[in-house]
Amino acid sequence: MLNVAKIPIVMDTDEEAIALGIKFTSRINTSNVRVVRIKNTLNIHEIMVSESVYQEIKDKRYFEVVGSFKKMEFNESGVII
Repeated sequence: MLNVAKIPIVMDTDEEAIALGIKFTSRINTSNVRVVRIKNTLNIHEIMVSESVYQEIKDKRYFEVVGSFKKMEFNESGVII
């Protein structure tokens, strides 16, 4: 049996890519979007998570909260800051 080929969708900016990802994965309810930002996958000491992900991991002993929630920011070119 053959698998279907999957081609990644490419967007012009980080902002467009994230918005499209949320749109496709959260078709019904976008208020509980689950997002994890890993800035450097070679150094995963610090990650950013959405509030819905935080609710799932907050009581895990291997996570430490080091900041507060903030809106994901993009520069004028749509690149994540």
